[in-house]
Amino acid sequence: MLLINAVNAEGRPVELYVKDGKIAAVGQDLAALAGENETVLDAGGLTVLPAFVDLHCHWRTPGFEYKEDIETGSRAAAAGGYTFVNLMPNTKPVCSSAAQAAMVEQKAAEVGLCDVNQTVSITEDFDGKTIDMLAPKTLKGMKFRIETSVLDCLGCGNCADVCPGKKNKETGEIEKALKMVPFNVDAPDMKKEAENWTYLTNNVKSKQDLVDIKQSPKNSQFAQPLFEFSGACSGCGETPYVKLISQLFGDREMIANATGCSSIYSASIPSTPYCKNEKGQGPAFDNSLFEDFCEFGLGMALGNKKMKERITVLLNQAMEGEHTPDDFKAAAQKWIEQKNDADGSKAAAAELKPLIEKGAEAGCPFCKELQPLEHYLVKRSQWIIGGDGASYDIGYGGLDHVLSTGEDVNILVLDTEVYSNTGGQSSKATPLGAIAQFAAQGKRVRKKDLGLMQTTYGYVYVAQVAMGADNAQCLKAIREAEAYPGPSLVIAYAPCINHGIKGTKKLKRSMGKSQMEEKLAVDCGYWHLWRFNPELADQGKNPFTLDSKEPNWADFREFLLGEVRYSSVAKAYPAEADELFSECEKMAKLRYKSYVRKSQEDWSEE
Repeated sequence: MLLINAVNAEGRPVELYVKDGKIAAVGQDLAALAGENETVLDAGGLTVLPAFVDLHCHWRTPGFEYKEDIETGSRAAAAGGYTFVNLMPNTKPVCSSAAQAAMVEQKAAEVGLCDVNQTVSITEDFDGKTIDMLAPKTLKGMKFRIETSVLDCLGCGNCADVCPGKKNKETGEIEKALKMVPFNVDAPDMKKEAENWTYLTNNVKSKQDLVDIKQSPKNSQFAQPLFEFSGACSGCGETPYVKLISQLFGDREMIANATGCSSIYSASIPSTPYCKNEKGQGPAFDNSLFEDFCEFGLGMALGNKKMKERITVLLNQAMEGEHTPDDFKAAAQKWIEQKNDADGSKAAAAELKPLIEKGAEAGCPFCKELQPLEHYLVKRSQWIIGGDGASYDIGYGGLDHVLSTGEDVNILVLDTEVYSNTGGQSSKATPLGAIAQFAAQGKRVRKKDLGLMQTTYGYVYVAQVAMGADNAQCLKAIREAEAYPGPSLVIAYAPCINHGIKGTKKLKRSMGKSQMEEKLAVDCGYWHLWRFNPELADQGKNPFTLDSKEPNWADFREFLLGEVRYSSVAKAYPAEADELFSECEKMAKLRYKSYVRKSQEDWSEE
């Protein structure tokens, strides 16, 4: 379908080509895309919008059809431009089974006017009793339970803060599955919780193989963390990112870590939070200096690359042998083709390893040489982790050099905007107006835009994330970065005890709400979410995606004053503080506007 005579938001003429129900192209003279027999609609005087989604709908089937039913709801949705609706479960009976949800969705499909998702209650009849898990189907018949290690809990409260809940109809209070209560080691309920945790660790195995852990933030949390019980400060904003990466890629992850907070909580000898799964797989961790941690990680990647090249040579030599079995040749060729693909190399390695063992036993010299190299068969996920002090400042030269090489490495910058581990000195990541050591009256120059600088290479994947603000965007960025066949840089906003998060009279804040702190930072425009994917540029698309919505700038000053690093400036230097905070807000607005402009760039070949 071709829509002509439309105008964009700026009033300029534009045409839209719709293919398979989706907007396939926006521009001028699109008739060539449409073809001779394509439907052409005159959009003059009309507003063209993508289809709407309603996340909160009541169609009342079953039990309350006299209020609304599937057909009338479908017609109303379609008439209003809604092609997808999400239905609430407050029906009669309460929708709490997969069969009931499937019935509603099937009837909606028969009407055929819009797509429908029927949500279900996690309890029967809203009575608080646990029911069988409804999704995914692979977990059918299992029970879901949240268990905590009460003897290891640091008491920050982040888990309870982000825990979903429902409102009590009588009291109006939100009831959550997790509650923060005082700990008494001798209390019977605490002893029971400790016993439950021991039972869990000894008897309950990971279910991550039953779901696609990379599909959504919810699914990712079924994956076993291979980073646990770190030595970080209570409520640390850094560790959730490190934990998530270990859940997604930990079984093949290699880590080059910069000295700093991340090295302290990751390698507090004699213990370490990095661990193994039931297959004996887990991250390989090593630490380096501020100055060269990126080069250190590059060395890891290049060493691994060289070993894979050696494996390729040996396999090719083995395949040339006239007595080499056909199954070995097929498996070897499969690995050579899939060696740079994570999932593909896993499957190929599983097929190839027993054949290498068999060949070695039969006396094959190539197989004997391949045996000690077997652990290089699965594609490694190389991560280079450091704070903003190392990445923006002391180690920036190394970071820039490593990204410039084009090698397949991933750099995670845990941005606390200050040298956290050494007392809170100002860094090039410290924003204008924030107090820190060596910036006792508030920093007088703006923060360096590390991410935007690295996009100028054109071949580096770059993203800015804040898990608490948008966990879906965070997951997507980390997945895209790791999958990108080249260098990537992920800059993650991380609240820190050095920020002195106290809140104001309007809203109480603390490190126990550090995930909420990230959301507040994004909502007010203090931090921005975006991704730069060079693969989109290769397709003639704009590689820059702005994931932040238009901020509520009215809350910007309130956000600043909720952290001691800013409020202390206001107390000590009230006259200067007002000017500094105004400039800080001005810089944030300028940065956001620059991102908006980049998101609107035309990257088409024409």
